Amino acid sequence: MNFTDLILTYGYPFIFLGAMFEGEAVLVLGGLVAFAGILKLHFVLLLAFLGALVGDFSWFMIGRKKGAAIFKRFPWLEKVSKKPQAMIHKNPKVLSFFMRFMYGFRNVVPMSLGMSEIKTSTFFLYNSLGAAVWVCLIGFAGYFFGDILETFIGKIRHNEFRIIIIAVLTFYIILGAIKLFKFLFRKINIETIREE
Repeated sequence: MNFTDLILTYGYPFIFLGAMFEGEAVLVLGGLVAFAGILKLHFVLLLAFLGALVGDFSWFMIGRKKGAAIFKRFPWLEKVSKKPQAMIHKNPKVLSFFMRFMYGFRNVVPMSLGMSEIKTSTFFLYNSLGAAVWVCLIGFAGYFFGDILETFIGKIRHNEFRIIIIAVLTFYIILGAIKLFKFLFRKINIETIREE
């Protein structure tokens, strides 16, 4: 079984499962593979969207049903969730929409939202809209990144190994940018709290 056959066999399930958790690297790779013509972009985006919804809604329901017990059992998790909980009190709808862009908090935020007063239907609506935006931005970024890669290294189908290395490196660069964004966001939040 060559690399293309492997992607054709396991690519779609992998994208769905990857999007249930963090998902950026999987979705970028999905966009690249779609650009190469191995997978269909609309299926990549649809499965990533469904995976994101299933993952977020599962954590939300865990928070709604067992959140207090989990926080009691794992006190460190409660400490991690303090920042998202402070944002939940300000505007849970906005947080439901933007949580897919909060790298590193995607399990804690929906669990905390599940423990809040937000209605399940409201969470689902705003989270679905946020997931759709997230999937389109990251998926199309991977797809258009494929166009840039092809300009530099030729046909994607003939350079799969190099593309994986470049995509992984790119993912870590994006991850660094996200961490920088989180740091700046946290700094702005702290300054806002001080002003209040």
